[in-house]
Amino acid sequence: MNPGRLRHRIIIQSLTETVGNYGGVDTIWATAKIVWARITPLAAEELVYHDKLGMRATHKVFIRYYSAIQPNWRILYGTRIFKIQSIRNIEELNKEQVLLCEEIV
Repeated sequence: MNPGRLRHRIIIQSLTETVGNYGGVDTIWATAKIVWARITPLAAEELVYHDKLGMRATHKVFIRYYSAIQPNWRILYGTRIFKIQSIRNIEELNKEQVLLCEEIV
């Protein structure tokens, strides 16, 4: 991995769900780690839901290896939110990971 290509400062957030006072589920996002990354767009498509135009975009996010990361976590980059879909440990060397993410728009 070329560390010079990691130019995006991202926040990796973990998901915690707790039962609220009235039996509902409260979702809490907590910062797990702040790292440098490289974000590469893969695809984007326009979608129509109930007569509203929307967009779905996928990205690859390259980071140094982080053993604690889970597929139900998310990434913040500025005001953008990326939902982690899958995690790949490149060549199983525990040096770098590629996260396939869907941007929430």
